[in-house]
Formats: sequence, structure tokens, C-alpha cells
Amino acid sequence: MDSLALNYDSSATADDGTCTTSVPGCINSLAFNYDSLANTSDGSCEAVVEGCMSVDALNFNINANTIDGSCIFPVYGCTWSYSFVLNYDPTATVHSNGPGDSSDPCEYTFGRRSLADFVCLDPLASNYDPTTDPLVSPDVAIFYTMGLFVEDASVCEYLIEGCTELAAFNYNSEATADDASCIAKVFGCTDATAFN
Repeated sequence: MDSLALNYDSSATADDGTCTTSVPGCINSLAFNYDSLANTSDGSCEAVVEGCMSVDALNFNINANTIDGSCIFPVYGCTWSYSFVLNYDPTATVHSNGPGDSSDPCEYTFGRRSLADFVCLDPLASNYDPTTDPLVSPDVAIFYTMGLFVEDASVCEYLIEGCTELAAFNYNSEATADDASCIAKVFGCTDATAFN
């Protein structure tokens, strides 16, 4: 008879071979480290923590112990979409040529006479771009400081609503946006005193 067995019976007088030995471990089947062979809790159970376990991922979770498929891996490239950038990559998530590379990943067009990009900062203009407005996108302020962006109201374009149909009676050659006001020409005599 084994007095250390889980089912030790002190009143038994003969060993019938049914003693169950204690196997310590985590006996919670919902735990991360559940041990199906354990029959005695030893307080070692760990909660399941789902997350990204790849150290190369942008969202690596050091506390995760269960992979959940949420890893987001870096895409290296030029993340600047400015007009003077030649190789903007909309899929890039890290502004770099690669791990440990601190060089500028962007290529620039400097073939024009001025390096400055003249920018319209009037929100009412049709060519206003909030990504070039330092009040909306503070990160671009450095481009103004460097002289790469120059605010220039003369480059602003505004919508002029009117009839843009050339054959219409009220065609407006200055209109840039059709407002559905076109009136078809009706040919005929316009003299109110005429017989016909």
C-alpha cells in the first residue's frame, strides 16, 4: 500500500493494485500549458494570450503564447507621396530601405528649375491637399522650413459651376464643373412681331 497515492485508503488491509500516483501539473483544460497526464494541480497554469509571436513583426507581442495570425510584417520603402518623390510606395509601412538602413529610401525629381513645390493651402480650392497643409499634417512643416514646399495662392484652382456643354444655349467657357443647368438651343425666329 502506497500512503502517498491519491486514493490511499488507510482502512484498507490489502493492496489491490488500484493506487493512483500523483502527477503534478496544470489540470485546467482551458490553460495554455494544460497537461492531460496531470491529476494534481501544482498552480502552474498559464492563461492563453493570443497575439503575434514573430519578433520581426511590427505588432510583436512579447506576452503572447498562442499565435493568432495577426502579425503585420514591415514593408520597407518610401512612404512620402509628395509630387517631387518618384518612388512613393503606398504599400510601404516603414520609411526605410530595410532593417538597420537609415538612408533615405525616396528618390526625388530635381529636373525642374526650382526645387520648391508650390502649394495651395486654401481648403476651398479644388486642388487643396490636406497632406501638404502643416496645420492638418504637422509632419510636413519641415518641408516648408527646407524650402521644398512654398505656399502660393496663385496655384489654387477653384471650381466654377456652370454649363460645360459646348452646344448648349448657356454654355460657360469658364465653368470647370457642370451643374446640370445646360439649356438646349431651340432654333427658330426670335422676332416677337414676326408672323412665323
